[in-house]
Amino acid sequence: MRTLKSMSEVTSKFGRFIELFDISKVGLWEMTPEGDVIFYNENFYKIFDIPQTNSTLDDWIEIIDEEFKDKFRNGYTQHTSSREESFKSEYKVIDKFGNPRWIEAFGVADYDENGNMTCMIGSHTDITFLKNYNEKLYDLAYIEPISGIYNRQKLQNMIQMDLDEKRPATLILMSFYLIRHLFSLYGYEKTNQIVRDTVNAAMDQLDAKYIPFRISTSKFALLVQGKTHNEEVRESVRTIKEQIYKMRNLHNVGIDVDFHTAAISYPLENKVTTADEILNRAYLTIEDSKRNADSNISFYSSETQNHVFKHLFIESRLSGAIKRDEIFNVYQPIFDAQSNNLAGFEALVRWKTHEWGTIFPDAFIPVAEQNGSIRELGIYVFEKACQFIKAYNEKNHARAAISVNTSAMELVTMDYPKKIIQTIEKYGLDPSLITVEITESTMIDKSSSLILKNLTQLREYGMNISLDDFGTGYASLNSMIYTPISEVKIDREIMRSVMEKSLIKGFIKSVVQLCCDHNVSVVSEGIEDDSMVEVAQKMNVHRLQGYHFSKPLSEEDALDFKL
Repeated sequence: MRTLKSMSEVTSKFGRFIELFDISKVGLWEMTPEGDVIFYNENFYKIFDIPQTNSTLDDWIEIIDEEFKDKFRNGYTQHTSSREESFKSEYKVIDKFGNPRWIEAFGVADYDENGNMTCMIGSHTDITFLKNYNEKLYDLAYIEPISGIYNRQKLQNMIQMDLDEKRPATLILMSFYLIRHLFSLYGYEKTNQIVRDTVNAAMDQLDAKYIPFRISTSKFALLVQGKTHNEEVRESVRTIKEQIYKMRNLHNVGIDVDFHTAAISYPLENKVTTADEILNRAYLTIEDSKRNADSNISFYSSETQNHVFKHLFIESRLSGAIKRDEIFNVYQPIFDAQSNNLAGFEALVRWKTHEWGTIFPDAFIPVAEQNGSIRELGIYVFEKACQFIKAYNEKNHARAAISVNTSAMELVTMDYPKKIIQTIEKYGLDPSLITVEITESTMIDKSSSLILKNLTQLREYGMNISLDDFGTGYASLNSMIYTPISEVKIDREIMRSVMEKSLIKGFIKSVVQLCCDHNVSVVSEGIEDDSMVEVAQKMNVHRLQGYHFSKPLSEEDALDFKL
């Protein structure tokens, strides 16, 4: 009786034990050496199309997803042949409703003295929710939601893994610089659909080794692991362009959706070790494709390396250049077109460096605008120009004027007019002798209302506003009408065209007349010879500037300059 009672207690406890596993959604199983399997708790296994009694290992293998079957068999063989006492694995099975479910399997095996398995027991845990949750987290972390492809963070991770393991790869970076116009013309919903369709169409045509990424609104990338030849990269870019044109026609897009491309293969010889460094070089290399009218793709190489290193130098050293007394102005004389007398100077900023010699503003001003140092730099250049013209006029008993270029980033600062006026008054200058030069692109800036307000304040103070490089932008006449300008500077390339094409000459002559009618003076830049002087004079241009008269001069030489 005592034995039966003990067995009854054991059976009862085992039943309660199984019930506990039912509640916790964990399945218990036992397998014989012959492959016969007992699945103990019905609640867990009833969702699978297998018998709970008289079942076999083959029955279980039958419901395993095809992708995992061979791996499961090989793992089982390895465990038993090597007499491993325990194992743990994850794989996917298909329930009786056809739904995939992730299973975490844990087992313990017992072997006799000859190494033969006597039994194996273990558990199955449904980890589908956890896997799905992790996949959602993965998508949030690494998937760009609009296009459905990987994002910048994933790209950085993959590049870093390549670098750490010294695996060769090629990064192809594409900048769709007109994509913002699609949002304006067609709205976000249609534009996003165009993006999705184009990505899918392009990837259908490319080899599977090309992994796509969207790293910003207008920038996409492809990562190709392994060595890739330049011609293969060019071919992939041509394929993408073909698909873009097809999608453009399919969606009736009325503008070109062109793009610039940069490609960089790594590891690099100069021991670049981080993904950020690779991406930074790709961004800089893409600038070469923008400058090259004959090709919209640039490869990072020894030919582009100096441009990249120079840009990196500018980024790292510009912020302290003023304190190191490396920023200076040169001054190019401007002449009255009728009398040929000196009318004034244009201040042109330069950066003197030991490593790269003299750096011109087209290289460092965009960096200053990006990192915010343009405001300090702009005021510094303006004050130096004011110091110079005060010294020049006092030394030469003259009333020469001074023109200083300004950036849109300066003009969107609320206190910009105040700082300019304070500087003029600090040196006791006549504001009518001071001209601020702006470019046409400044007036189509998204903050143009604030820019217009600041320019109007300077104009009302008595200063002059000059529209620089007239004819090179998209809004010349519009800028003339709506901006409080007192001067227009005709770009040197336009002046060259005037000398060659009568149509352009007639147009510029009309512009000059329009300016004269509205008390706006006109300066012709890029005057190179007597014939250009003669043409400009006949068009009634007011002032002339160019190498025919003088190159930009150092401050010392400019102070002594007379004509």
